Amino acid sequence: AVLMGLGLLGGEAVTIPLTVLVLACIAGAQVVYGVTPALHSPLMSVTNAISGMTAVGGLVCMGGGLLPVTPAQWLGAAAVLVSMVNIGGGFVMTNRMLGMFQKKDAPKAPLSASLRLALPALVLLAGYAAATACGAASQVVGMMLAGSAVCCLLAIGGLATQETAAFGNAVGLAGVTGGLVATLGSAGVSSAVYTQMAATMGIGGAFGMAVANKIAVTDLPQLVAGFHSLVGAAAVATAVASFIVEGGVGGLHRVASYAAAVIGAIILTGCIVAFAKLQGRINNSPLAFPLKRTANTLLAFGLLACYLALTVAPGLAGLSLLLLGSATAGVLGILVAADAGGDGDVLVVITVLNSASGWALCAQGFVLSNSLLTIVAALTASSAAILFKIMCVAMNKSIISTLGILAPPPSPKSLSGCGCIGGRHSSRRRCGAWILAFYLGAVWLLIQSLEVGAWKNREWNSGVRPAGRNTMGMACSTDGKLYVFGGYSTQGFSNELHVFDLASQYWLHLSGSIAGTPPETGVTGTPPAASLGMGMAFSADGKLYVFGGGVFHERLDDLHVFDPADMVWTDLRGSIGGMPPEGRRLMGMAASADGKLYVYGGRDSQEGVLGDFHVFDPASKTWSDLTDSISGTSPEPKWGVGMAASADGKLYMFGGEGKNGVLGDFHAFDPASKTWSDLTDSISGTSPEPKWGVGMAASAD
Repeated sequence: AVLMGLGLLGGEAVTIPLTVLVLACIAGAQVVYGVTPALHSPLMSVTNAISGMTAVGGLVCMGGGLLPVTPAQWLGAAAVLVSMVNIGGGFVMTNRMLGMFQKKDAPKAPLSASLRLALPALVLLAGYAAATACGAASQVVGMMLAGSAVCCLLAIGGLATQETAAFGNAVGLAGVTGGLVATLGSAGVSSAVYTQMAATMGIGGAFGMAVANKIAVTDLPQLVAGFHSLVGAAAVATAVASFIVEGGVGGLHRVASYAAAVIGAIILTGCIVAFAKLQGRINNSPLAFPLKRTANTLLAFGLLACYLALTVAPGLAGLSLLLLGSATAGVLGILVAADAGGDGDVLVVITVLNSASGWALCAQGFVLSNSLLTIVAALTASSAAILFKIMCVAMNKSIISTLGILAPPPSPKSLSGCGCIGGRHSSRRRCGAWILAFYLGAVWLLIQSLEVGAWKNREWNSGVRPAGRNTMGMACSTDGKLYVFGGYSTQGFSNELHVFDLASQYWLHLSGSIAGTPPETGVTGTPPAASLGMGMAFSADGKLYVFGGGVFHERLDDLHVFDPADMVWTDLRGSIGGMPPEGRRLMGMAASADGKLYVYGGRDSQEGVLGDFHVFDPASKTWSDLTDSISGTSPEPKWGVGMAASADGKLYMFGGEGKNGVLGDFHAFDPASKTWSDLTDSISGTSPEPKWGVGMAASAD
């Protein structure tokens, strides 16, 4: 019933990843129960290393140039760095643990055996390299990720016996490597960003391997805790970065980001405390202080309050609540880990946090719609949870008592050194009340501050709303209607045309099919092909023009026009003069006050960055290349720019990504004088930070 309810509420966006999660949990549980008890420590180590797949989320958020530029890009780079420390050190640490089971006089493994261990990684990478050489890398990314997930599953199964444990460790490394390579191959970033990614991954991996090789064998348990804290740090950094990049929009994205950040913060601080206990840096006894249960309850309610406030906070305004929830979860992680007493309980807490990392990784998988992360998360979460249960049974303790949940309050004797006199609890109650009031007041003030200049959700009365999508075309007509065309959704590339009437708040599906559902109107003519990243603008004659776009490595150079009055699409190819721009996507496009359409930059079929400038005259149906016939300071070649025409007749362009990273420049073009002006350093106020994929529009004033 719960699963069906989630399906009704979330649709395919929830059903598909949830199905993958459930099946992976079942598979993970089956292989974990087959692991020999003597190999439970290596099992915990290898799942910890696999959970370093949080690097995938960090890679998605990286950008800029040789160095990150925006806060989100810095957070993404930090997530990759610490994740790679965990991956590199985790597999080396697992290998050292397995070496403890070998006899000292055992012969060294022959070279052929080592090659057999490397065979899974070689086969996986060789297959992807061959597909890349044939130009089919984008078609095999899904299978590459599936192969990586299978390798991670086999890694846990390989630890069932001592004879296959080394192979299991090698297969796990192959799975993680394959997932990272597939993510890099589909990133589609500039060479400078690829260099940044490679350097970050190399530094993190090398550092982790060096630490794991240097540490004493007796200190491996605390090293597991130390490395695992990095998984939590990566989860928090990726969640915050993703929230910033996506603008804090999307209900599912918000829930998953909050879950990843909260769980990651608990893992981060909890593992640090566990490391300090095992290392002897702090007292290994359970933490006892007045109102401990009250403090835990307040923190739990605080997390709930932050979440509820986040669900209604508009856009990026919810970032403060996300950070507050992460900080609250960090304090809760400290209290949970500090409540463990003795090395046995501490190891159990580490196992619980290891399981929690799986759910943090699962949240990332939901955020990024990445099945590999969801599967790896399920394996990590289920294996650690089962191991936790086995450890509790072996210690003859319940799960609740091991974690100190609902533990009885400390006795008066235990409070003798904490400044509280037995029997006098009124002051403590007042203190708890003040803490609760202060916390709820802080949350209330945050919510109130979000109302100033806040975005408001635009509701609709009825109609067929477009499915969620990205890189579509969007333009607003002079009669107050918003047109949306194409883009990429969970159903693939689209050529649907939708219109939203801002006055009646009604969506209308004009043309193109939605999963087989025909449009509501009788639009005729030849619409553009399904694609993403097209240019779209209304000219002075009230007609909608759509140019270019892309599907995989194909770039379109077609120009279509839609007449809202006659409800007709017209393909203008073959009926226009001049030389049209070469095929491209993610360019800037805008219509000037004199009715002409201007196109700047974009990315070609080889993912090269363009810097040419073209104009189309609807009256004469002619293209003209302005690149070499204009004066002034032209913008550098770039894509993902924001471009709009203002009431003064000029075109304004901001941001985008060039050959050396994300830009924050601001230019103006005067069609009358055919002159570019660089306004970046001549305007006052606080300029937007550099960004690409910019949305830009001009108001009536």
